[in-house]
Amino acid sequence: MRIRAVVVNYNGGDEVLACLRALLASSWPTGDLEVVVVDNGSVDDSPERIEVELPAVRVVRSPGNLGYPAINQVVTDLTGIDAVAIVNPDAVVDPGCLAELARALADDPGIGAACPRILLAGRYREVRISLDGSPRASIDLLDVDAGGWHLTGPQVRRRWRGGVAWSVGDGSILRTTSDTVSLRVQAHRPGLLTLRSGDREASTAVDREAVRVDLPVDGAPFEVVQNAGSVIGPHGIGINRGYHHSDGPLFDQVVDVPAWCGAAVLLRSDYLRQVGLLDPRWFLYYEDTDLAWRGLRQGWRYRYVPQARVTHAHSTTIGHGSGLYDVQHVRNRLLTVAKNAPRSELIATSREAVGLIGTQLRGDVVARVRDRRLPEPVLTARRLSALARAARLLPSVLRDARRLRRTATVADDALPVLGRWRDPTGAL
Repeated sequence: MRIRAVVVNYNGGDEVLACLRALLASSWPTGDLEVVVVDNGSVDDSPERIEVELPAVRVVRSPGNLGYPAINQVVTDLTGIDAVAIVNPDAVVDPGCLAELARALADDPGIGAACPRILLAGRYREVRISLDGSPRASIDLLDVDAGGWHLTGPQVRRRWRGGVAWSVGDGSILRTTSDTVSLRVQAHRPGLLTLRSGDREASTAVDREAVRVDLPVDGAPFEVVQNAGSVIGPHGIGINRGYHHSDGPLFDQVVDVPAWCGAAVLLRSDYLRQVGLLDPRWFLYYEDTDLAWRGLRQGWRYRYVPQARVTHAHSTTIGHGSGLYDVQHVRNRLLTVAKNAPRSELIATSREAVGLIGTQLRGDVVARVRDRRLPEPVLTARRLSALARAARLLPSVLRDARRLRRTATVADDALPVLGRWRDPTGAL
């Protein structure tokens, strides 16, 4: 099996070099592996560094920044290529990853995509957050100095306050790769904040005036899952199976999944020839969900292969909370629903998807005023902008939807989408 591995680069610096070195070090035979970088108009020196330091890598320069669908330039002609590996520039594949994914495609000709176990880069430990007071008691994390980190638990939501902040409630957990955490916090009402990590604990009184609390991190480190295959959930939301779960035996089982994640995947060339390529109108986010959904309608299946491992420094290029992230996620989810949702569910699903945005807008404005806080105009403006941009593309997307329905080979009610899929392992 001959594999073409494709990496889209935009100012990738050292990260894209590390990604490419890992691909070149794969156990897959060198003669059957072609590594290509599509450069999206980088203004750093990464394209030149790749050409000098890694001459085995072919560099293709885009005419401009075409986003993630820039991949299409090097997968239109797949003569002599059996499979295409797509890898994010901030992801690193294990040496045996490609071989495990290729074996999954070879074992079953109905598999269009083989999905690796994608783990967040680094090893994590937990800091548990406790708050006294009413069930609605919460704090805003105005500044977090904790290395690589993420949050799980109740009342976690992003908000804008001159940057990214987080509103968290009692029982939330901060996972971090750092040995210490330093938080600047502000409460919506007076209370007591307690941080616990292993045998260590720190408490402080909190109120509307921001205070800082520090804590050494304790406990055994562990790996955290970003993606173990993807799911197309209610409202058309793309869901990372296993997202932010601690890695472990729960994710050791091979299982067919409804969709794949574009951070790292091996796609059968025949799948791309039949289903088509990434939709260039999407630019960034949900292109993988759209292509996966289209493939389901043609009878293709996708398989999660846990032995194939990838580590991913998630969202280092764009970043959660950026304007591009907020607008593209909302816009493209709406367009993906309009293009792919079953006709019998299209109106209801579209209404639910727009209704979810309405709920978020009420949270930005009404709920904050109720709590005697200023509304969040930045997030509100971004969501309204996403709606307007989706509306401009809607006529052409609906034309595509009619064509896709005419050519589908699988009945709408047989598709494992919009929350109908049940994980046989219990991981989701």
